[in-house]
Amino acid sequence: MTAANESPKVNPGPLGPLKKSEWWHRKLEPEERQRVMKDLAIRKIEHWGFRFFVMLTLSAIVAVMGLLLNSAAVVIGAMLLAPLMQPVLATAACVSMALFKKSGEAFVKVFLATTWCIFIAFIFARILPDDVFTSEVLSRTGPDFKDLIVALAAGAAGAYATVREDASASLPGVAVAVALVPPLGVVGVTLQAGALDKAWGASLLYTTNLAAIILASVFVFVVTGFVPPKRLETNFVKLGLATTAIFVIVGLIGWPLIQASRGIAQDNRDELSALSVVEQWLSETDVIEDVDVNDDDGIIRVSLRGFGERPNREGLELLLRDQFVDKELRLEWVQVGVTDTTVEVVDNKKLAVVEKIVLSWLLTVKNSQLDDLELNGSDLRIDASGVGEPPSVDELVEALKKEFDSEFTTSLNWSQRQLIRSDAVIDESTIFEKSLRSIVASWINETDSTLVLDRFELAEGSLVLDFIGFNEPDGQVLIDEIADQVEEPLDVQVYFRERILLAESSIEDE
Repeated sequence: MTAANESPKVNPGPLGPLKKSEWWHRKLEPEERQRVMKDLAIRKIEHWGFRFFVMLTLSAIVAVMGLLLNSAAVVIGAMLLAPLMQPVLATAACVSMALFKKSGEAFVKVFLATTWCIFIAFIFARILPDDVFTSEVLSRTGPDFKDLIVALAAGAAGAYATVREDASASLPGVAVAVALVPPLGVVGVTLQAGALDKAWGASLLYTTNLAAIILASVFVFVVTGFVPPKRLETNFVKLGLATTAIFVIVGLIGWPLIQASRGIAQDNRDELSALSVVEQWLSETDVIEDVDVNDDDGIIRVSLRGFGERPNREGLELLLRDQFVDKELRLEWVQVGVTDTTVEVVDNKKLAVVEKIVLSWLLTVKNSQLDDLELNGSDLRIDASGVGEPPSVDELVEALKKEFDSEFTTSLNWSQRQLIRSDAVIDESTIFEKSLRSIVASWINETDSTLVLDRFELAEGSLVLDFIGFNEPDGQVLIDEIADQVEEPLDVQVYFRERILLAESSIEDE
């Protein structure tokens, strides 16, 4: 056999020669490969940039509206409109082909699109006077490891549906599963609101989706035969290094997600354990309608609601101490007392008298405070807090009946804080605030007991007090009393708003 008839030797590459029948690598026909590159805009398409910009802008606007309206349906619509998956998959496709210059160009498109979506969300959140912290927003500010798994699966599905034309009908579902634009909307909205921690959480969710999609897509593009066998043999080392780098990035992102998942799991276990303790405590009591247990920030919140007297909290304290060594217990008791009602019109003077009676009633409990009071006809709702057991609602009802010769439907929302651990240290700022509140309370009792303290704001050497009443008191007397009893420098401002009777009438039964 002559040299001219000999077949040229081919460098098999680090993988050895690839055959068409390799189980892990299916060969894609050139026409199909060209179609994929066109679909992903890897090859230049006329007016592609304009169409992409228009659809991206519209999808970002729809996403922000869905987030602010708290509408899951509108947010899903934004996911379906968003074209951002195209340059992301193009980045992965170019990496799999070792076309690193083109992959860089595609990633620049992703970066610019990301910045534009955040900008649009920021502007619309500033323009619209809506409550930005809707459930749709908050649900995208705390990603965990499950979000990474979803992104990996969705990225693989997206790449596979792109390569296999017969599976392209699944692309809308991929867009919904991976949700690239809504997290960007949350970043812009929360940045505008100044909630940097929530903006960071949404950014982490978006980065997780982006990195996981690229990693999974590179793998799928190789396995499905998008990369020609010869090119894969030649660039195997480069591809391996690039894939390793992406894998490391995903690992760095995944670590805080794993930690977040562990924290959520521990919180859930603690909450279930606390709920079990509360149910055991309630099994020894009567009444009680609703139970709500939350365990967060080192605080176990137990909310109870029912008729009659509150169960003895000491039993709950002992049970919780066995399982939670360093937790703070906050017990909220909503006591409902019902009597017969009569129809009457409530005026401002009557409200002031009711407040005075309620304040006198609360004085029987140490460090008690009236947080809110609402009087609608004969329906009276009181929000109060203090140390120790709440005063009897029946006594308040009797006092009101004696004053007005009529009966009220009265409900009390009583909040009490008590530490489970016995070695708690009281903060100096808390002691200082309590001493100031004591001075103010004494001054109110001596000056005009109908005065209501509407605002008590203490921050950085400044105290702002806002009172409501019928007669304007001498605020300078209060300032002088504070100056006599407080050694620290303090800037005190006292405000007063007058209660004005706008109308008065009575309705009698015919």
